[in-house]
Amino acid sequence: MENIEPVEHFNATSTELDKVNWVCDSKDILRDIKFYIREYYIGFYNEDSESLTIKFNNGQKFRVVVTEMN
Repeated sequence: MENIEPVEHFNATSTELDKVNWVCDSKDILRDIKFYIREYYIGFYNEDSESLTIKFNNGQKFRVVVTEMN
C-alpha cells in the first residue's frame, strides 16, 4: 500500500480566505485529484513527482500533469 501524506483542508468564507496566506503546489493538486477521481473511476492509480497515471481495466491509460503557472 502506498504512503499518502495527508493534506490539510478547511472550509472558509471568501472573506476569511482573503486573510489566509495559503499556498499549495502541483503535488497537492495531484493528490486532491487522485482522491476525488477514485470516487468515480475504478482502476489503478500511480502518482509520481510530476504526474498521476490512471489505468483502467479495459486497457485505457491516462496521464494527468499539473503545472503551476506564474
